[in-house]
Amino acid sequence: MKKCCKCHIKKELDEFNKNKSNADGLADYCKPCLALYRSERRKEIRRDKKKYRDTHKDERNQYQNEYRAKDRQKAKIYNAKYTYGLEPEEYKKLISRQKCDICDTTDPGAKDFHIDHCHETGKIRGLLCQSCNHLLGCAKDNITNLQKAINYLDRNKKV
Repeated sequence: MKKCCKCHIKKELDEFNKNKSNADGLADYCKPCLALYRSERRKEIRRDKKKYRDTHKDERNQYQNEYRAKDRQKAKIYNAKYTYGLEPEEYKKLISRQKCDICDTTDPGAKDFHIDHCHETGKIRGLLCQSCNHLLGCAKDNITNLQKAINYLDRNKKV
């Protein structure tokens, strides 16, 4: 039997974690008290981090914007690797086309061309302008929906 330093209740030895630095080889707190202490500590740390983020929001945004502006291409390559698993050479080859795979436009729209991928398999399908990317997104990548839209346009086209 051992007394927990937190709750002051005598408990069986298997209620304590091992701790080689103590003479008896067991932790000072019982397992439930230790778990409670750790969860409270995690909450406290999260509160501190949130407080810091909230009070330094402008500084953090400025730093991130400066970092991205400094090497925009490097950030894009990192994002392509992180998001799609594309190696830098693969990304550069894909982006070098600078042409939408659906409408053949060279104007990407508001920002840059979008890397289109299958949401089920994760496989990269190609490069799309903003409009074509929205088209597929709104159709939920569903061929039937797109075919119904084509039929609708055919039925209602101007003569």
